[in-house]
Amino acid sequence: MKICLQRLLLPALCALILLLGGCGNKQEPYNQASVGVTEAILVELTVIPGEVKVGESIRFEAKVTYQDQPVDDAKEVMFELVRTDGSTDESVMETVSSSGEGLYVWETSLDEAGEYEVTSHVTALDQHSMPSETFIVNE
Repeated sequence: MKICLQRLLLPALCALILLLGGCGNKQEPYNQASVGVTEAILVELTVIPGEVKVGESIRFEAKVTYQDQPVDDAKEVMFELVRTDGSTDESVMETVSSSGEGLYVWETSLDEAGEYEVTSHVTALDQHSMPSETFIVNE
């Protein structure tokens, strides 16, 4: 009788442990703070000067910060330049490195007058930000 009771008790005990273990398995909802990111990166895009003449130098700056601290180790920073008047669908993409203090800079000149849009594509801290600015190139 003792052996028969042990044969029944062991499987019943195992089944009870499995059943109770399954009831306690709660999954927490995804929370951005739980993975260490508490707020978004901030990208301030500036076009210097705001209006430029054909052939003159123009400077694009993307200032990247996270929690008011400069981000110098962004995974990727690219500037995309496109005409907004519909005369072409082509765009120019330029990848840049940090100049320090969270500043990423691209300087160029343009050969045609018109309205343009520059977009900075910034990937940092597993986030992506794409602010844009429109500016005019005069004759």
